[in-house]
Amino acid sequence: MKKQGYLFVGILVGAAISFSLSAYGAETSLVGKKIQGEKDLVIQYEPAGKVIIVDGRSYAPVRLVGESAGYDVAYTGKQVIMVKPGADPTQSSKAE
Repeated sequence: MKKQGYLFVGILVGAAISFSLSAYGAETSLVGKKIQGEKDLVIQYEPAGKVIIVDGRSYAPVRLVGESAGYDVAYTGKQVIMVKPGADPTQSSKAE
């Protein structure tokens, strides 16, 4: 009976680790994904670059779009922070 309990717990722990790692990896990486399309990015009627489409989502260059909208853009760890000019981009955010 004791061996069956250990086996059951081992299966549960293994399944939990397996599913959590695959779900985390699916959220964070576009590696291996197929680019479905490419579009021209136009800002204020001027060509500004390219946008790619992966899984129905558009990916544009963040710095270019942010600065064109009048924001200062900074990178901190795993965050891209856009703030109004003169604001402190290192200030704590609610999105952490």
